[in-house]
Amino acid sequence: MPRLYLVRHGRAAAGWNTDPDPGLDAVGRHQAAAMTARLAPLGPLELVSSPLLRCQETASGLAQAWGVSARIEPAVAEIPSPEGVAMADRVEWLRLAMAGSWAALGPRYTEFRDGVAAALAALPHGTVVTSHFIAINAAIGGVRAGRFKDGGRRFDIRVRLLAQQREKPEDIARLSDAELRGVGL
Repeated sequence: MPRLYLVRHGRAAAGWNTDPDPGLDAVGRHQAAAMTARLAPLGPLELVSSPLLRCQETASGLAQAWGVSARIEPAVAEIPSPEGVAMADRVEWLRLAMAGSWAALGPRYTEFRDGVAAALAALPHGTVVTSHFIAINAAIGGVRAGRFKDGGRRFDIRVRLLAQQREKPEDIARLSDAELRGVGL
């Protein structure tokens, strides 16, 4: 069974409402280094990253440790903002959007959700994927809803969260079922 390690990027140098593609700040680089130290002994594994800079920078330590390049996968990128929503209003839009359902957001967003599941289901073997909070939630929800269907294969998805609000690398932890319920999956 393929084992997927979904890693949220380290803390970004700017917010989602102020910069469309920030890199990591000093804390984020520290978090990425801690993630590398924790996951490097598992590899080398395939390494996949969102095209956004903060994810590529998070993956770069593993890439260097394993002597590989991260494959860029647009399907695990950040959830797209709706047309006409100003950058400064993106956080509020996302807060309201995530209080509802994927179906209520419309086809663009159910296609995003299903695209995340399809991209991960297509991975043939153990992989570390650096991505974003919403894409990781879509993946976990996809597993729970049975959207990961590929010839009856099962997937073991281990979620490691490099949370932007967490300051210390030791705060990287496997999410418990209670924490998953807490993010509305």
